[in-house]
Amino acid sequence: MKWLNGTSGPILAIQDEDLVRAGPLFVRAAELWLRDATSRDHTGGTVVIGAGIGVMYLGPRKRQPVGKIVIPCPFQSDGGGSVRVPLRYLAYHGIAAFHVAGRMD
Repeated sequence: MKWLNGTSGPILAIQDEDLVRAGPLFVRAAELWLRDATSRDHTGGTVVIGAGIGVMYLGPRKRQPVGKIVIPCPFQSDGGGSVRVPLRYLAYHGIAAFHVAGRMD
């Protein structure tokens, strides 16, 4: 991971080797997200595409990070009501992730 200066403050960007290392954390976060959503019936809502949990990603030979979805939403809605559990799990493990609401199809 690499700290970069952003317009609104420092940004923690994930690089390729970090994605490989954090793979099991992303799998576990996806399981937590699905379990929490189904247990509280948060799987409904408006159908969207491109929803998930993202990170700021700094690709090889790039200077500026871009948003990259690392965990696609496990159902067809944006999953916003149940995304707190996996985001807290990733933050506990030092990954600065955020919710991507997607867009209506």
